[in-house]
Amino acid sequence: MSFVTFDKFAKTIGSEWLEHMDTEPPRLFRVTAYLRGNVASLLPEHFQRQTFLKSELKATCESLSIDCRIAVQLLALRNAWRGVFENHVNWKFQNEVSKTSVSKQNEEAVSDYLILNSSFWTKHPYINELATFLNREEILMNAKSEEARKGNIAYFSNPEVIASLAKQREKNLQDIEFCIDEFVSEKNNFRSSEEYDVWDAQEEIIVAQRKIAELKVEIEKREAVILRSEKVIRKCKIISKKNGAAKGKGRPVNDEFRVSIGKRFVSKWVQSLMEILQVKSCQKLEQLMSPHATKLETDKVNGVLQEITVLSKATERNWRRWLKGDAIPNYNTFVILMNTKIEFGMYSGKLLQEIATTPDPSKLQALLRFI
Repeated sequence: MSFVTFDKFAKTIGSEWLEHMDTEPPRLFRVTAYLRGNVASLLPEHFQRQTFLKSELKATCESLSIDCRIAVQLLALRNAWRGVFENHVNWKFQNEVSKTSVSKQNEEAVSDYLILNSSFWTKHPYINELATFLNREEILMNAKSEEARKGNIAYFSNPEVIASLAKQREKNLQDIEFCIDEFVSEKNNFRSSEEYDVWDAQEEIIVAQRKIAELKVEIEKREAVILRSEKVIRKCKIISKKNGAAKGKGRPVNDEFRVSIGKRFVSKWVQSLMEILQVKSCQKLEQLMSPHATKLETDKVNGVLQEITVLSKATERNWRRWLKGDAIPNYNTFVILMNTKIEFGMYSGKLLQEIATTPDPSKLQALLRFI
């Protein structure tokens, strides 16, 4: 089966463009190309809508002496055709483009690919032809706009043109991403940078709230697994005790080797933390920390995940014992520590789990789980 050549493919695709501001810092300007038509609808979505930074289009603009609006359409067509070629799905496009057999030879398509996949893709004959055509269309459109500005609005008063533009716009408005891009790119949407910052922050909050809701559901599922497993464990302990396997009441005997390993790494962690926070005593370390921390806990009655406030355990006495290797925090205490906020100093407002210490807090937490 012969491959569709680039020029034949491109002639069946309609394209549009839209400039808009990036919604995330540093809020750069981007240009989006929309590929339209029956053939374009067969493409994967990431080829139908392609977005580029204006700075990424500079080399193409200079090479072909065109503006970014034309460059983005050429890049979108090139990327879409390469995708068709590389994924060997061009039979769909051949059937759509022509009801008869394709006359182009594989060699022509391969030649197209070698050029379009290289750094000198702008030298492709049809790319240059298309750039010249689109550039001429742009000039004509600018000329018509200038004529209209001066009062010559005959072209835009043509009923057929008005109907065509209205039909095209109605079609565009069916695409929610097109509408979002258009609204964001409209001038005077934001009267100040502060208004934009408010809008941007609200968008981030919405995303964060969705993530929080998803994580809460996940935590509740895991907590349910723990509760079910703990019931089984308690039953096993009762049976074991009845069979005389239990060694007696009280705390289980600690593994001295594991405890010694835990003390070594906890001591290193406290030393690293003091160096990063630039404190030289455990008393100063306590003064930097909040006396309270928050903890997520599932209510055993109704099974609802809730946030509770507990003592942080970040006391001078504890810090000194951990630093000297006289003791280690148990797993639950360390989890509470990780959710303790630093109230003073250069890291004010951060949680202990966010401080890049040695060893890493998450790895130390995993170690303590087995001690």
